[in-house]
Amino acid sequence: MYYLFVLGSLLASIFPRSICYAFAELVALFNFCLFVKDKRRIDYNLRAIVVDAKERKKQVKNVFINFSTIWLISFVIPS
Repeated sequence: MYYLFVLGSLLASIFPRSICYAFAELVALFNFCLFVKDKRRIDYNLRAIVVDAKERKKQVKNVFINFSTIWLISFVIPS
């Protein structure tokens, strides 16, 4: 995880924000495919508010993307 942070910091200092956001979304989609246990936990938590399984899967993916974007804004891109 540390190396991902260093890579993100390096990319943020070199590339424009639009590319950084695209990179953050790519990392989020990679994590979405890789971390099955986390997907299950998020899906379980969303069952209380999202009944439809297709919609819930879409929302789980959005959680990964939003987390990655917030992480990028908060820690990598300097204000």
